[in-house]
Amino acid sequence: MNNINPSYPSPFETHLEIEENGSSDNTPTVGSHGSVQVFLTNVQRRVCLRRCVTSRRFLLSLVIFLFLFASVSFVLLVIVTVKRSRQVEDAAFLNQHISWRDKCERKCAGNFDVPPLLLISMDGFRADYLNRELTPAVSRILNCGSRADYMMPSYPSKTFPNHYSIVTGLFPESHGIVDNYFMDTEMEGKYFSRQMINGNWYKGEPIWNTVAKNGKKSATFFWPGSEVPIQGIQPTYRYTFNSSLPFSKRVDQTPNWDLIFQQQSSTIAAPNEQQTLQVACGYYSFAQPQFTCA
Repeated sequence: MNNINPSYPSPFETHLEIEENGSSDNTPTVGSHGSVQVFLTNVQRRVCLRRCVTSRRFLLSLVIFLFLFASVSFVLLVIVTVKRSRQVEDAAFLNQHISWRDKCERKCAGNFDVPPLLLISMDGFRADYLNRELTPAVSRILNCGSRADYMMPSYPSKTFPNHYSIVTGLFPESHGIVDNYFMDTEMEGKYFSRQMINGNWYKGEPIWNTVAKNGKKSATFFWPGSEVPIQGIQPTYRYTFNSSLPFSKRVDQTPNWDLIFQQQSSTIAAPNEQQTLQVACGYYSFAQPQFTCA
């Protein structure tokens, strides 16, 4: 076996040395036994430094991004909160001290020979709220009118199915509106939602259609189903649902319709033909004490 001359480098080792020959560039060259460790150490330091700088930049960018995201989210939350609080204040600060002219007015004010029908829905208003005696306007309607001891909702007890059952007298399985959102593969569009403008989803005859067929006028305010033509008929006056409409404007609009009906009663038809229907729907929340002054 041949002996390996120790003066020559092993084929499995590489020896590099940095020759300082006075030139401007220090080029690593293969030398006799110059240690490569110095060179590799410098390279490793540079690589580590670059990685550290990159990592620090990434962490800094991540921190800045999270800070900006949190700031924007906070600003949006404040805007939404302020907007909702204004609506809450608008709804909450009603006049709790109302002096009625008498206990009950048996005659309808205005130029109506036949009293108009006013249908009001308060979504989320629990039945036991009526016994709190803190809603004078609602209490007056009950005292001067009539009330039922209870009402059994249709299944499912959702907004659209029950509201449309009220104006048609049909169960959801018959009038077709079985939920607020649902799918029917046999219908055009397949998916039903509040924004649906196809009246073919609505079966049965709503009360405003019955009124129109008898030559009367009707007005609706956000009542489910009133925004689309059903059997080619729509209410005489109607408002398209708009969640951003302030509470005060919703409340003030319904009395304004009385003026419209009264003005037209003397020009369009005889007073005895002016039996009108007003359907108003307001979405309120009475879960908090400040809402007990309606």
